[in-house]
Amino acid sequence: MAVKLDHAGAEVPPRTASDAATEDKQQVPVHSSGDQQAAIELWKQQLQSYRAQLSRDPQSNPIKQLALDISRKLEVGKISQDQLSALVKALCDNALVRRAEKTRRYIGETDPTRLFEQLDDLIRRSAYQDGKRRPFAEFAKHWNAPRHGIVFTAHPTFVMSEPLRQVLVELIDSHGVMTPEIRSALQTMRHGPDPDITLEDEHRQAQTAIAHAQEAIRLISARVLAVAQELYPNDWHRLTPRPLNLNSWVGYDLDGRTDIRWVHSIWFRLREKHTQLTRAAQDVKQTAEKLTQLGASDPAVQEALKTIQRLLEDAQEITAQQVSKFGQDPKTPETVSQAANLVTAQSSKAAIHNDLKALQPPLTTAIEAAASNPQAMAELVALRARLNQFGLGTAAMHFRINAMQLHNAIRKQFGRANMTDLSSRVLLNRLDKMILRCEPKTINFASIDIERATAIRQVQVIAQILKHIDGTQPIRLLIAETEHPFTVLAALYFATLFGIQDQVDISPLFETETALDNGDQVIAFLLKTESYRAYIRRRGRLCIQAGFSDAGRFLGQIPAALAIERLQSKLSLVLKNAGLQDIEVLIFDTHGESMGRGAHPGGLDDRFKYVLSPWVRQLYQERGFKLHHEVSFQGGDGYVFFGSTNLALATMTAMLASGETSLHMSPDPKADKFYQNFDFSMDNFLRVKSYQTKLFENKNYQAALGALGVSLLSKAGSRKSKRQFDTGKDQRSAAATMRAIPHNAILQQMGFLLNVISGFGSSVRYDRELFVEIHNGSDRMQRIIRLVSCARQISSIKTLVAYASLFDDAYWVTRPLNGMEDNIKSPCLYLADLLRGDSRHDAIMHLATLLREDDVHLAGLFGALGLKKRLGEDEGRDELDILHAIRLALIQHIYLLAAQIPPFSAQNNFTLEQVMEYVLSLRIDEAVAMLRQSYPVEAPQMADYDIDEEATYRGEDDNDYVELNRQLIDPIETAYRTVLEIGVGISHHFRAHG
Repeated sequence: MAVKLDHAGAEVPPRTASDAATEDKQQVPVHSSGDQQAAIELWKQQLQSYRAQLSRDPQSNPIKQLALDISRKLEVGKISQDQLSALVKALCDNALVRRAEKTRRYIGETDPTRLFEQLDDLIRRSAYQDGKRRPFAEFAKHWNAPRHGIVFTAHPTFVMSEPLRQVLVELIDSHGVMTPEIRSALQTMRHGPDPDITLEDEHRQAQTAIAHAQEAIRLISARVLAVAQELYPNDWHRLTPRPLNLNSWVGYDLDGRTDIRWVHSIWFRLREKHTQLTRAAQDVKQTAEKLTQLGASDPAVQEALKTIQRLLEDAQEITAQQVSKFGQDPKTPETVSQAANLVTAQSSKAAIHNDLKALQPPLTTAIEAAASNPQAMAELVALRARLNQFGLGTAAMHFRINAMQLHNAIRKQFGRANMTDLSSRVLLNRLDKMILRCEPKTINFASIDIERATAIRQVQVIAQILKHIDGTQPIRLLIAETEHPFTVLAALYFATLFGIQDQVDISPLFETETALDNGDQVIAFLLKTESYRAYIRRRGRLCIQAGFSDAGRFLGQIPAALAIERLQSKLSLVLKNAGLQDIEVLIFDTHGESMGRGAHPGGLDDRFKYVLSPWVRQLYQERGFKLHHEVSFQGGDGYVFFGSTNLALATMTAMLASGETSLHMSPDPKADKFYQNFDFSMDNFLRVKSYQTKLFENKNYQAALGALGVSLLSKAGSRKSKRQFDTGKDQRSAAATMRAIPHNAILQQMGFLLNVISGFGSSVRYDRELFVEIHNGSDRMQRIIRLVSCARQISSIKTLVAYASLFDDAYWVTRPLNGMEDNIKSPCLYLADLLRGDSRHDAIMHLATLLREDDVHLAGLFGALGLKKRLGEDEGRDELDILHAIRLALIQHIYLLAAQIPPFSAQNNFTLEQVMEYVLSLRIDEAVAMLRQSYPVEAPQMADYDIDEEATYRGEDDNDYVELNRQLIDPIETAYRTVLEIGVGISHHFRAHG
């Protein structure tokens, strides 16, 4: 075997059997669950003892010290990687169980009986005003058109595998009871995502969540009909309740991605249509069977139901053929033509084409025939409601594109030289006239296939879906990064060009600082154009989207929430001044499941009222508008709330209850001191915003965010971390090009949610008494403070500082001092040499100092408010810190292993120093690939050849490379897998990824 040399050129002695025996004696057995829990309890005690030192030495760091303890045990073999992995699994399991309990408390009531009682109560209250029963027409208006909506999105938060998420759902549903079945399932699962999750995987999972939501809506609608039957016995059968609406953009969101072809969107929608037709046919069949069981099998009713079922099954069969054809992913003109011709030929022949008009006559016949049988009529009225609720799709569609895509698409109409100033009134007036004079064009599927402009192609896809697949529900066109009226008019132009302007809701997304400040003026200007005002009049509604994700990243979460609230309120005044009180205003607040993306951790009521405050609801009510509010549930984390019909029912009941209590306005939002002291509140908002925007631009913040970056994160979805067309757009920082989810996920993984917490303490340090007074008299401010407090309770600047030590050359050079850790002296000195002059340590430490100063002021504020600094240990704080400590020890282990790799020649166009740069940034997959290329274990051996000529020289022993891979490269890869699993465990503590 060849001699191994360290980086100083000294010979590394071979590992002997005696060495192995000694290490085996030092190992601590922690393979059983009892041993694992004992080790965890021991480390908790060590953490407590290190925390006790803080009163004597405030700069001491319990997490860093525990990480060093674990690292030392790992490097001398007192604990193995396998044993650490087992401990990590136990800690992640504990975190998942704790997450289930917190989520159950977050959702609130989940018992179906009590949920039905709550629903009956709020439905009854909606039937009364000032103690008098409202006319049936008003009650019907309230329930026949939804005021609340859910939007299922597929942001990359699928950090839990689908089976693991199901375990979480079952734990929530079972109220935390660890049944033998749940325990057995959990024991076999690692904490990580499904491998190589695709858009199709995300779509399928979204559809599962939607199925549960549909069933919950069925149950809610049944309660509406039951209460109506009691309160309005002569009119209830005229109800067609739609208590909430469901929406999805999974498969239709092209903002920042170019990997979704138009045929994928058509295929997804055809599949949804087929699913819904199948459900509808089954529903009709079950209704007929139930009527027979009830002894209400009137021949006319049964014949009408058979007709309905036959129509649905025929449409189902036709759609199945279309699904099959588009599922073959047609790419050539020939295959596209075949798929397109099948759809258009069958569409013209089908009784159920793109609507359900053919079902209305037999439905009416059945209901009229059952007039003498209240039970039969109730079943049939409920069936009518269900069929009309969802139409020919499982949920309404949201197509999302970016403002830039629209601007690029319309350049042809204007010429490139005339597109320099989007705020030009000349440009806007010209576009307004173009829309008014626009002659609609007809298209076919070939038109879509040859179209190169993404925005135009998406509008064409919408047109073909409405024409050939599903015209029962309008389609929402969301436009990300809208900052100019021109952008919305461009969308209206293309909708008019393809004749769908009366079936598509154009919804600008306001999320940048400029958009949030000026969004109301964008709408105000649009309403002065003849084309847009006429469009809104015809549609009868105006839609906007407010984004908490990017706004929370650029402005800070609290300033973003308040900026969105101001936009919501100013919009109501713009519409009032425009004399449009007869239209519906739809506000879609898109946020994530994490605190950093606008999900309030206090509970569902807090969640809904945080993004749309009772004060805003009151403004719209007083100004005479019907307000429709939608919120998003995003990706794997959001689908937890719809993981079963029971959880979906609980979530949607909470949403209805939150909206209804806001409508009754108790307490009166006008009495809220946050709004009564608007000047102070505004000043506070501006100070926090200033702090956060400066922090975002801070070079130390950028360095800290990029120190380990997305290498701490598992791949959590099909969408990339950066927008695909943003490459090179803005080189000022990693944070500017990174999406909001990985940005916030890195903050979670580094231990401090600074975009939620920071700036608040500094903003009120000179006005603390007045702030306390306002807080005590303000529902709005208390809700905001609860968000900040929860974020602070689970955050730790000490954790951030502990990660800085990874890049501290002084840390590495002192580990072997005084003869300590002689076994790793050479790699420690090598790491110290590599990190000498590395800016990451100092950058993180300077950032921590800045954050600490603000946190000192925040601690004083919380003390004045009487709030606890931290949650108790029962909330899992110790185990969160232990996860960080283990991960730090494993990262150090990766560094030390890599530092023992012998030097190699640069024959592969890279050097060991370049590999070490990847290792220090935790880009392990790339580093390992380079190392395996330099030290291959599958190279040809002498025994592989059949050569007649003899040779006594055997060359370099290939076993050396095998041993090097086994001892160094394989453990690096294995340790990194555990590092990623810890990341998922940490996200359990935050109840969300990013």
